[in-house]
Amino acid sequence: MCQSRGHYNYVSSNDESKVDEHFVDLFAIDIMSNHFNSINGPFLKIGILMGALSFFFLYEGLSNGNEHPFQDDRLRVIIERFELEKLSNLCVLAILALSLWMNDFKHIIEIPQTGETYKDQFYNTLDEFSRFNQTLYEGITQNGIRFRLAKD
Repeated sequence: MCQSRGHYNYVSSNDESKVDEHFVDLFAIDIMSNHFNSINGPFLKIGILMGALSFFFLYEGLSNGNEHPFQDDRLRVIIERFELEKLSNLCVLAILALSLWMNDFKHIIEIPQTGETYKDQFYNTLDEFSRFNQTLYEGITQNGIRFRLAKD
């Protein structure tokens, strides 16, 4: 519901829809972040993370069209907004889900075995997914948001 509400705040032309979606994501996370320190905060973070990870399984690539940010970009923003501890199990959960996605679609992405903390390992893994994504899509950025361009 928070993301739907965000669409009312960030409405523009189709040319800017991907940028709008980025701001809608931030709006939704920021609203829910008001409850991160409550007794239900950890469960709220798990729910947000699982919802975001579920979208990976809808597409073979990390893009779900030109209207939405790449899934790995969205996941990075979510983890950053969570302000997780270095040894957060949510980072492990994300790595596990990414590994399952990779296996499900038969992608070969080397998951790095480096990182002193779970959070470091998550970011190293996500960097590999971003590199993999660049091999699928030629992209440009606008305001830090990647766009898919058709390959020749």
